[in-house]
Amino acid sequence: MLRFVFSLSMVSLFLPLPSYAYWEGCEEKVREWITTKRDRYILDHNKFLLSVTEIANCDQDLGISLMIAVHEGVHFLDYNLNSIEQFAVKDFTPSNVELFLTDMSRLKASDVDLPSPYYVFESLGFSYKPITDFKNNELINDDYIEYILDQKTFSSINGIWGLGSEINAYAHGTLLGFSILRNTEELENVKNYGDQGVGPFKTQRTGLIGFTSLVSSYLHILSKKDIKSWNLITTNSELKLFYKRLMEQSFNVLDQTRNCGAVTEYELGFVFILEKSLNENILKEIEVQHSKKDFISAARCEKL
Repeated sequence: MLRFVFSLSMVSLFLPLPSYAYWEGCEEKVREWITTKRDRYILDHNKFLLSVTEIANCDQDLGISLMIAVHEGVHFLDYNLNSIEQFAVKDFTPSNVELFLTDMSRLKASDVDLPSPYYVFESLGFSYKPITDFKNNELINDDYIEYILDQKTFSSINGIWGLGSEINAYAHGTLLGFSILRNTEELENVKNYGDQGVGPFKTQRTGLIGFTSLVSSYLHILSKKDIKSWNLITTNSELKLFYKRLMEQSFNVLDQTRNCGAVTEYELGFVFILEKSLNENILKEIEVQHSKKDFISAARCEKL
């Protein structure tokens, strides 16, 4: 998540590893866990974030720090930033946004002016059931408060690159978390939500489900309450492609991480909202290749 005031806990890593003292004992694990060209690229292109957060315990902190570094590093790539100082400027607004997708391709974010998610959810869609369910679910409503009600967040003020970069960052974080756990845990046997890496992985995956729900809800409310904006989305080829690829990437990542262990009540809360928010007609209108049933099956970790 990105805010106008940079206050995130991050660590940035790249290969070859830096020679800071707090990396002692972690190098082998980093090389074991950071295995894809994609993750190396993200970390290598965020060198300016080095040493923001120290790793006190390699065994307990590394997996968490790596997922944070990749998630937040994706935001900086999406927004074409190469320093924290750029982001810290008051009233900073990114321009020429190109999302760095999980297949390492770039997705241009249209500069079309659409209503903010805050306005869409709180004004146009104030009675839309998936959103009211989101706000009324005590287990997960903090996420809605943090990302939508807080108008300092990009996901609150912009329905294209704001929502887009957040769902994109969670997709990357989910893939890395799953890769780490696949190398260190028998996922079916994971019972303790606080096990090393499990909590952060689950958080990344539920974040992805949550933002898939928010994007779907955003589009659905526009289709019902703001026909002008909805027609713009469905007739503007660049804008339509943007939402299509975001939703398809979300499904693909959920599909790749089906073997994700026991599903907690916390996760089921997000899946429930997704089930209510996905609309077959909306998916068809933006030409998504997967059905609502496909999304829900993947989100529930159902084995094929």
